[in-house]
Amino acid sequence: AKKTAYKYIYLDYESTEGPKQDSSLIKNGAFYFKGVPVYGTHASIQLKDAGTADPDDGNQFDFMIEPANIKIHVDGNFNESRIDGSQINNDFRELKRVLKPAELARTKWYERYDQFKMTANPDSNEVNKFSIEYQKVQREEADLAVGYIGKHPGSFASLIALGGFYRRLTLTQIKDLWDSLNDPLKQTSLGKEFRKQIDRMNAVQIGK
Repeated sequence: AKKTAYKYIYLDYESTEGPKQDSSLIKNGAFYFKGVPVYGTHASIQLKDAGTADPDDGNQFDFMIEPANIKIHVDGNFNESRIDGSQINNDFRELKRVLKPAELARTKWYERYDQFKMTANPDSNEVNKFSIEYQKVQREEADLAVGYIGKHPGSFASLIALGGFYRRLTLTQIKDLWDSLNDPLKQTSLGKEFRKQIDRMNAVQIGK
């Protein structure tokens, strides 16, 4: 870990017994935690004196947790730490890489759109063009996510991606992608919740 004046580091996570916070003494630049987390839930480590740390002050690192020997390497800002030994976080890095082209396209779109809004009399035809272009970026991003899910049926990142992009998909697409996921993913708490969401959407579709 980076050299720090803090003596303790805190880990917040969802254990098999419920929400939990553990602390560890930082000794010779290293810290250790041991526990039984709930697979695929959010966790964070913080450097703080007392109370709740501010995530924007560089003293918090958020990640997904799983039962594994995970190593967190801290160099520079704490919230830019590097994590090893976690398949879930490796998968999220890969998903982020896959979605990067759409993220860059959206950033460029906003830059151009912000400049356009500063004009004295925005042309309605141009507004419509921007709208169509943005919808195209959204579709392309959804296509990238669908491609990732199809190639990684056992990845927890695929389940997260499906939950994040399903509003841009048809019910048939959602069902097909859900069916393609591995059973262990479907049996996670998040998987069970998403199954309920599909059932609700299906009930609405039938009721039309």
